[in-house]
Amino acid sequence: MRDLRQTVSLYLDRNGIKTKFFAKYIGCEYGKCVKKLKGEGKFTSSEIGKIYDFLDGKHLVTMEQIVKEEQVVEN
Repeated sequence: MRDLRQTVSLYLDRNGIKTKFFAKYIGCEYGKCVKKLKGEGKFTSSEIGKIYDFLDGKHLVTMEQIVKEEQVVEN
């Protein structure tokens, strides 16, 4: 069974997502995030919550959100 670090690494790899994007989303400094993904540290409880949100797809922007943002900019 994979642990959370392995699951995240596989998810990022399979979806072509940069670690830098992931780190920014969970609120972790890039260098520290890389180390944590390698097992050289632990994610905080806050980061873990955001990791589960990320894995659940909450980092994605829907087309509806994009259209709304464009309408705000145009007005």
